[in-house]
Amino acid sequence: MSFARLAKHLGLFVLLLWVGTGCYLPIKQVPPQSREYSSGLQDNFAPGQTSRTDVLLAMGEPDSVSFDESILTYRWQTIDGIIVVTQCTPPIEVTSETTLTLSFDEDGVLQDINITSS
Repeated sequence: MSFARLAKHLGLFVLLLWVGTGCYLPIKQVPPQSREYSSGLQDNFAPGQTSRTDVLLAMGEPDSVSFDESILTYRWQTIDGIIVVTQCTPPIEVTSETTLTLSFDEDGVLQDINITSS
């Protein structure tokens, strides 16, 4: 085998090792623009008893509000990990989102609490 051919194979092998050395780094971090979610948060609100004003005072401004203000939605995002493929590419964030949806009747009394995670 010639030296040029050996160098080519060695170069390809090193490149394959370098590309294949990606890794996943598990972390739990809240992005700066997001709130931190607490799993017992919905326990502070009771359907049929809690008013929209009580929720707004406790939670602050929602991320979205329905046109008739009967549904308030709060979202939390968490960075769960980072995937590093190579040293030449930026890391890829693996994120999840939790959504709390609160539904109110026409009198502004809480009727339903829905929590989803993705």
